[in-house]
Amino acid sequence: MEVVKILVENGANVNFLTETKSSPLRAACYLGHLNIVEYLVEHGANVNLTNIYNSTCLMIASHNNHKEVVEYLLRKGADINIQTNCGSTAMHFAAQADNLEIAKLLIEFNAQQLKNRQSLTPILVAAERTHHDFVYCLIDEMSQLNLSREEMIEAEELLGASFLNDKDHYDLSRGYNILIRAMKRRYEKHPIINKKVNKTVECYNNKVECQTVQELLDIKDNAEAIHFESLIIRERILGENNPDLLQSIIYRGAVYADAHNFTPCILLWNHALKIANHNKHSVQRDLLRFTQVFCQMIKNNIKIKLSDLKNILQSACDELIIIKKKLSEVDCSAEKELSKNEYYSNMKSTLGLIIITSIALLQNSNNEDPLVGDLMKVIVEINKLELKTNKGQTLLHLCLNYDTNVDNIFTTGICCFPNFLAMKLLVHCGANVDAVDNDKNTPLHYIGKFITDFPHIPHDSDYLDTRKMVMELLNAGAHTDFVNKLGVCPHTGYLSNLFHLTNKMPRSLKCLSASVLKYRCPKKYYRDQLPKILVQFTNLH
Repeated sequence: MEVVKILVENGANVNFLTETKSSPLRAACYLGHLNIVEYLVEHGANVNLTNIYNSTCLMIASHNNHKEVVEYLLRKGADINIQTNCGSTAMHFAAQADNLEIAKLLIEFNAQQLKNRQSLTPILVAAERTHHDFVYCLIDEMSQLNLSREEMIEAEELLGASFLNDKDHYDLSRGYNILIRAMKRRYEKHPIINKKVNKTVECYNNKVECQTVQELLDIKDNAEAIHFESLIIRERILGENNPDLLQSIIYRGAVYADAHNFTPCILLWNHALKIANHNKHSVQRDLLRFTQVFCQMIKNNIKIKLSDLKNILQSACDELIIIKKKLSEVDCSAEKELSKNEYYSNMKSTLGLIIITSIALLQNSNNEDPLVGDLMKVIVEINKLELKTNKGQTLLHLCLNYDTNVDNIFTTGICCFPNFLAMKLLVHCGANVDAVDNDKNTPLHYIGKFITDFPHIPHDSDYLDTRKMVMELLNAGAHTDFVNKLGVCPHTGYLSNLFHLTNKMPRSLKCLSASVLKYRCPKKYYRDQLPKILVQFTNLH
């Protein structure tokens, strides 16, 4: 507090905004420092300043349960019904965080029950997050909040359905009983409120949502049917455009995966992936999730459908295209860094999927299956993106780098590096075998360094045949004489013990000429006389 006073007394701007338009008052409200909040407001701080997301100080205080700060802001004229870019009000933030006392205070100051961009009112936001007491408190206040009977019933249905598919608050009995109670409300008064029936979905066993209390009672002892019922309810109320819909579908799929029941798991996760793609949501975690479950399937000798792989690999490709574009358009440094991390994570997940694809293709006996060609086309498309990490590594570099790690647990034993099958598939689908990283290492440098660093590993085993990897690169036209920043070229350096392999690929006249020019002729004599592309080619040798 004393530091704040000194700064303000010496001319500090109380309404100064950061890069994300966050004010000093917002910081104080976030932490709940009422004395600082009061001081800043008394010295001209604007209580209604918004950040880049159009979020106010009242919203952050409501979310963080700082009741005294909330009350002070309201008495100082804070706009209670202003909405963020995604349509949320302070009431929505209180509902998200299950801050019931804050909600009561906001209602006392006439907070409206507005819908956000996902068409959710605060009571539905609370129901989706299984905030039981919050929901029923608002139901008791339904007349004051202008809630309709149908809105109240749907809030109760969403609450019950969410209890049935929530990772942290799963409660079968409680969720089912709430659904029964909500169904009874549909029939207890006239007119009867009938449900709007959605189309059937394969991953929900094509189940039609229960329409009566008796139909719900009929599935009382069938946990799977109850779970699917709850997923259908969530999809009806939340709508397919709501990102909150996905977590329950993914959770239910994960339960099946943990039980090694992979077919319903893949169906559910595919459904979630389609919804995410349709709404242009990030599928970064979905891709890694699929990679992990496919690895579990391989470990359990369960065949993977090429059709599933094709859809997921295409989603990975589409996601990478979106993130590349996003990286080129984002100006905010913080957002750019987040996008970069997402981009690199997706590269690794995509590489994991390519490894799984290479294994699935090896197991596939029907080479005339059109899906084989479809998978190849997707990998060709991925290669054309010329993806690179912050170290300048391509997918082929990563594939041959023993430090590569898709994840730390679930893919172990399947996504191993260097990986012959995946590198062969990448090369076959057009990967650049002469691509260089930031240290001018080619894929040959990577595999050569691995052979040098681990001489005691049997490099001709079925599991790790590095000689085959070298030959695959050489047959694809990889240069053996490109020099990295350490001055090492694969031919005379890392692969010197494999001269019998590299000598089968004699150096071309243009490579010999480039070497002579680089090492026998001062650069000043040719740098400005040759086309730029020839100078670059010469510098690689």
